[in-house]
Amino acid sequence: LSMAQWAKQRIDEIYRLRLLRIYNDRLARYHRMLEWCTTASHDEQMQQASHIQQVIDDCNQVLNEIRRYREVTANEVLQGFDLQ
Repeated sequence: LSMAQWAKQRIDEIYRLRLLRIYNDRLARYHRMLEWCTTASHDEQMQQASHIQQVIDDCNQVLNEIRRYREVTANEVLQGFDLQ
């Protein structure tokens, strides 16, 4: 029983770490999108509106899943998670 509990805890820990990595990747994509938006015309932005919304939704989805397991600081939302 104790080995099963240890295995479950370890799997949960790996899952949570993977969520943090996924968020960092999606946040990097969000930052690239913001950079693109600074040079894109309004028409280009409107053409890509659904993709822009998807990038934001992807970040929110993972962030909400992380919040099920731990508190998240404003700095982590904006800068990502330190995985070291």
